[in-house]
Amino acid sequence: MSRVFSVAGMWLLLLTTGCPHAFGRGGTIDQASFKDTIEGLRKDSCHPDDVMEACGEDGYDKCMDACEEARR
Repeated sequence: MSRVFSVAGMWLLLLTTGCPHAFGRGGTIDQASFKDTIEGLRKDSCHPDDVMEACGEDGYDKCMDACEEARR
């Protein structure tokens, strides 16, 4: 059982520290998630209420700009 925890701990350490370009804020996964969010909003005509719900108050402007750009 101890070996299982050791291996799991090593994988967790590898995933969280070995690939900051993928898992960090602004990383590959974060950018892909943002792109998927914008694609979904674009299909709904970038309605302000939907953008606010998906991106929150802090990210509203960035999301709205990206959504409008994607519609062009």
